[in-house]
Amino acid sequence: MNSTLANAKADDVDMSDPTAVYSSVGIYLSSNYTEDNDPLVDASVGFGWGNNLLSIETKSGMDAINGRYAKMGLYKGLGLYVDATYQFEDNDESAYALNVGGIYALKINETLQFYPIATVGYGDALSENDRIDRHSMLYTVGTYSRVQLGKGWSLGVDPFYTYADGNHISTSIVSLDTFVSYQVKTHQFRVGAEHSWASDIRDDTDGSIYAKYKFAF
Repeated sequence: MNSTLANAKADDVDMSDPTAVYSSVGIYLSSNYTEDNDPLVDASVGFGWGNNLLSIETKSGMDAINGRYAKMGLYKGLGLYVDATYQFEDNDESAYALNVGGIYALKINETLQFYPIATVGYGDALSENDRIDRHSMLYTVGTYSRVQLGKGWSLGVDPFYTYADGNHISTSIVSLDTFVSYQVKTHQFRVGAEHSWASDIRDDTDGSIYAKYKFAF
């Protein structure tokens, strides 16, 4: 992250930059297009101080909670990145994952920016019915990509790949988030689609369309 962004006032923050440091609240509405489900509502809150940013948000209609922490400016554009998720009991199964690694702010020009990430982590899932413990080492690479379209508009393309090396089965997971966002002052509006594919014995696919609003302060 550029050091000038670390202490920027909310009015000056580029909310499309995933490494920008600011505090926020948000609401998220999504609908799964691979299943016939009702729309889901989630919420987020973010805290920014110094070169640190922490975001906490619910997932899957508040069935899970995700926390992300980054400390930028460790060396030029390089920062520490931590991602943790806890899935509440779903069909008598709960799960968690913790990933630690690095994020780098790569600004090609005023129009195009990349924020590559690489992490190593651990995940575990426990079924209350059969008491089977399924744990995995997690290896993730990906990038947040931003194209600035001007006048507050931006395009995001965020591809990620995770290899889960488990004690029962190994899985490759590919996910893609594409969206358009618009920022006016301290308000950001975002509309997009997410899709993921897992190459396990079920060949799981999952996808949703969503709308998100965030207010920075």
